This record gives sequence, C-alpha cells and structure tokens, in this order.
Amino acid sequence: MPKAPTSPGFADQFKARIVGAIDAWQEERQQKKYGSHDTRKAEMLERLDDLPGGGALKETIARNDIPVDVRSKRKLKNAFGAVAKEQGRPTVNVEILNTGDPVGMARTTYHEFRHVLQMEDMGSIETGGARRIKDVRTAHMLSMMMEADAYTSEVLAACKAAKSGHPEYLDDLFNNRDGGPNAQHAKAFLQKQPFDSFKDDANFARALFTDFMLNGLDNYSTTYFGNYRMQFLLSPTLKDFRQHLADTPDAATVTPSKQLAEIYKQEFMDGVSVRAIAHAFRRNLPKEEQELLRIIDTTVSNADKYTEDQYQRKREDILMRANSIYMKEDFYMHPPGTAYNPVSRFLAEAARRDAPVTVGEFKSATVEKSPKPKRF
Repeated sequence: MPKAPTSPGFADQFKARIVGAIDAWQEERQQKKYGSHDTRKAEMLERLDDLPGGGALKETIARNDIPVDVRSKRKLKNAFGAVAKEQGRPTVNVEILNTGDPVGMARTTYHEFRHVLQMEDMGSIETGGARRIKDVRTAHMLSMMMEADAYTSEVLAACKAAKSGHPEYLDDLFNNRDGGPNAQHAKAFLQKQPFDSFKDDANFARALFTDFMLNGLDNYSTTYFGNYRMQFLLSPTLKDFRQHLADTPDAATVTPSKQLAEIYKQEFMDGVSVRAIAHAFRRNLPKEEQELLRIIDTTVSNADKYTEDQYQRKREDILMRANSIYMKEDFYMHPPGTAYNPVSRFLAEAARRDAPVTVGEFKSATVEKSPKPKRF
C-alpha cells in the first residue's frame, strides 16, 4: 500500500519558525536604518513630479494597475530596481530597492516605469520583457534597446530637471559612487559632451541612446547570454526543448508610441534610423556573440527536424560558447578599438542630425573600403 503523506516534523517546523523570526528581525533592522518602505515609497513617487515626464509615467502605471513595491537588500539583490513577473500576479510589478535616498530612488523609479511603458507598447505587461529564445537575435537586440532607452530617458529627465531648478537628480548621477557601471557610462558621456552642447533635447537623447547601444550596457549583455544558457541547461532532452519552445511567446516587436518616441522626435522614430541602429548593433557585437546567437536561432528553427543526437551536439556547443561569454569580465566585452569602428563612428555622428539616416546612406558610409593596390 502507498504510504500516506506525512506532515512536516517538529524539527522542520521549528526551523521554519526560527528562519521566519530571523527574517522579520533583519527586515525591521533594514527599515530602521533606511526608513520604512511605505515612507520611502511615498517620497519617491512624489519626487517623480520633479522629473519631466514623471507624471505621465505614473499615469502609465495607474492605467495598467501595476503594483509598486519597495524592497530591502535581502529581497532585491544585486539591483536598484526591477520589473518582475511574480507567480500569481496578473501583470508585472515594479520593485525598488530601499537605499534610504529618495533622490536616487526616484531616478530608479523613473527608469523602471519607463520599462513598463515599453512593455505596454510591446503588449507584454502580462508576461514581462523581451528576453526570449525565439528569434533570439531580435530579442537580444530589443532587450538592449530597452535598457538604452530607459537610461537615456532617465538621464535626460535629470538634465532637464537641473535646468528647471532641481539639480539634485543630476548631482546624484555624478556623485553616487555606487550607481553602477551604466551610471558611470552616462557620467563619462556628459563630461565629454555636456547637455548644453546639443542644440536640443532630442539631439542629446539620440546621441546618448546610440552611445549606450554601441559602447555600453556590457553587464546587461552578459546577463542575457546567461539567460540563454540557462534555457538550454533546463532543456536536457530534445523533448524538453520542444516543450520549452511551445511554452515560450514569440519574439516581440515594437512600433513606438508617441509617448515613447517623443524624447527622440517622432520623425526620427518613424524613419529608418532605428532599423539602421539595430543593424549596426548586430554588426557591432563581437564575432563570437554573433555566432552564438546565429546558432541558437538555427537550433530553434530546426527543433522539429532534429534527432536527439543532433540536438545534443547543438546543445553542447551552445553551452560551451555561452559559458565562455557569460564568464567574461565586462571590460573584455568591448576591447580597445571596438568603439571606433566605421559603424560606431558613423552612427555617433548621425545621431546629432535631425534627418533620419537612410539605409543606403548607412550602408555606403559603413562599408570598409579596401585600399587601392599600389602601382609599380
């Protein structure tokens, strides 16, 4: 006869009670140190009104009924903020780390709310972002573009707020040593190309977005490759992989809304500039990353045709390549010289223009020209 399920023993119950008590004590200590989560949440949401566009982003959150939670470091690890999809919730939710600094938390909230606006445009409020294994080259590019856009909008809002009497947000960007590599990237950009050196806000936004896409966000890229690796680790057999694909939404596409596009100027977004930048981004990736993404796309496309042995060989190759990328230090993602290839140089210059970049113009300007042979 099958054995009846047993209830947890006394030792397990006692352990759970001890762990729960320790968690509650540590949470209380965190909130005594940094302020209560409710207080910090109210402060950061109020401060969003200081940042241009912050009120419209709060409306985006309200119309989609998105929960906003302030978390301690114990519950939100290795991030200042996140848009997450928790089991049992009908939509994504926004999580902000309680650092005790309402100014920095407001900047982070602006960034994460921008992600919700992106997801609204993609129709993925219920499922989350774009890191999907189907059409992975498009998904990878789109994920990176989402981060470049969120950082660009956050930095632009801080610059505009400084000009209107609220310098504290830009000061926080420049002075917060714990802001992370992308805040440092934005700081370096502003030191070389000050906000006032651009003829208008859209010109600045296009230049900063392009710089993030071509020369920044290495930590995100590494994380995304780790995500692709994990999907194959969790699919040890061809049957598992086919089921995973059946459960995975198709790659998202974006037609930017007016609210999303306005910081770059609508005519820029309506033209082919975004396609040109996307194409440049793919060409700008290190060759090993381009090759891995190509192999993943091939494996997904042929999953219904592969034998088990064929899948296992592909899976082993993908995991080996992904491990070599995932374990890299961020510095080596863009080795010296990468940022100055013809693609990057052309787009950095084109970002300062008002007119969209045509595909023909892009191709002719970024093709490496072979030197003419010498005559003897």
